[in-house]
Amino acid sequence: MHSFKRTRSIVVAILFATTAFSQISYSQNKGHLVIVGGGERTDEIMKKCIELSGGKNATIAIFPMASGTPDEVGAGYVKEMKGLGVKEAFYLNINANAANQDSTVAKMANVTGVFYSGGDQVLLTAALLNTKVQKRIHEIYKNGGVVGGTSAGAAVMSKIMITGNELLNKDSSAAFHTLLKDNIEVKEGFGFITD
Repeated sequence: MHSFKRTRSIVVAILFATTAFSQISYSQNKGHLVIVGGGERTDEIMKKCIELSGGKNATIAIFPMASGTPDEVGAGYVKEMKGLGVKEAFYLNINANAANQDSTVAKMANVTGVFYSGGDQVLLTAALLNTKVQKRIHEIYKNGGVVGGTSAGAAVMSKIMITGNELLNKDSSAAFHTLLKDNIEVKEGFGFITD
């Protein structure tokens, strides 16, 4: 069992390392996506995210709403970013109403990088999809900024995302134990990846 976990961890680490640094470039976007599939975020990945966001001069906004403990997770990300040399990092634990307020968008005026936490991607899209804040995040990306995320924060990057909910098997204790046709629920994601 120990060797299986270790092998799985190594395979996952390799996949995430190669995914994290792959750049998806479309002619209309000058920014970078840092997509971390899940599991442990290494300092190397987060340092690259910071570097692409402007290094020590970066201003990074964290969106922890996918987490079951968003304030704790948000504060942890801020501490991590500052520990890696970022002077300005903050988190916004907001709902859709707040995400449509001009005062919330104004807090993002100088943001050069955005990071979505892990957890439940449906919670992130419920809070941000089709809001003024999400429009601002797309502007940041198109103008050369970074948008990153781990686990649920990675799942929201595509135009159509997998929610993680099964349509046929409602027993969450055995989630995706068997892959079945027409069992995967999809919903609209944030659309950074359209193909």
